Amino acid sequence: MSDKTYSISELAIQLKLPRTTINDWLKSFAPYLEYEMKGKRKEYNQNALKVLKNISEWKNEGKSASAIQKLLEEEYGLCGEISAESPAADVPSETAGAESKDSGELMQVVHSDLEMLLANVEQLNAKRIQSTRRAAWGSVIIMLLILAGVGAVGYFVYMYLQRIQHENYVAKQEYSRQIRELQSENKQQLEDLNKLRKIELDKLSSDFDVRNKKFQSEIAEQKKELSKAFKNLEKSVAVQREAELVKLRETFAAEQKEALEKLIAKEKELSTIKVQLKNLQKHTNSLQHRTNSLQKKTETLNSMLEQERRDKKRLEEEYQALNKIITSQIEDN
Repeated sequence: MSDKTYSISELAIQLKLPRTTINDWLKSFAPYLEYEMKGKRKEYNQNALKVLKNISEWKNEGKSASAIQKLLEEEYGLCGEISAESPAADVPSETAGAESKDSGELMQVVHSDLEMLLANVEQLNAKRIQSTRRAAWGSVIIMLLILAGVGAVGYFVYMYLQRIQHENYVAKQEYSRQIRELQSENKQQLEDLNKLRKIELDKLSSDFDVRNKKFQSEIAEQKKELSKAFKNLEKSVAVQREAELVKLRETFAAEQKEALEKLIAKEKELSTIKVQLKNLQKHTNSLQHRTNSLQKKTETLNSMLEQERRDKKRLEEEYQALNKIITSQIEDN
């Protein structure tokens, strides 16, 4: 393992987290973080950095402090050197000895600092002539301290902004994923709608073709029947008239005496034939009327067909407009 150690500020830089967060973790999980004292500062080793990285990952996964504590106990156990903030009841005897040693060193440092302070006081009393210069140096030191504080605040603000930027990036990725899922669902719904609309249009077109063929066949059969009936009627009338004429010739040649009576009878028969012809004409007109009615029905059916085609075209245009609206909404989203 590398001998490189890290201060609290360096740990915050390595983990890209605010220093306040690192301080909280160092206090909460102190038994699992190895460190060594360098003067007045604590320096943490690579193992402590690894533990902090694991804590950061578990925090991002939403785990609680108690859960992280349990995971640390299972994976690392308690380390041999515990920070001064840990409870006294949980510190082993060896750690207590190390802590007393650190306290002795700290007292020595404080004692040396006090001696230096006394020496400085004596020098100030001996060199009051240079008080103005030392006051200026004090002002400079204060300004440096102020600048250092401003720099620290700026650093904390920068780290906080970096964290906010990272959270915004994660939220943006999640939003993009949801948008892609929504677009996929909308695309599938459009495809299903197109399939259903196509099936309905095909069914309507097929039903209309079947009905149109059936109607055309019925009209053709009626025309054939009317033509056949008209021809049979003409034949029957022609045969009847010819037979009557033959009969008239034979009767006129054989019975001249009854010519007048037969003539009268023939006139009556002719009147009857005229009546029949009128009736036949009426029947023909009726058939013609039915033919015209059938023709009008055919025209009506053709107009209905044309209207259905226009409706179909209008539905397709509305469907295309709906597709454009949905597509534009998806693009806007």
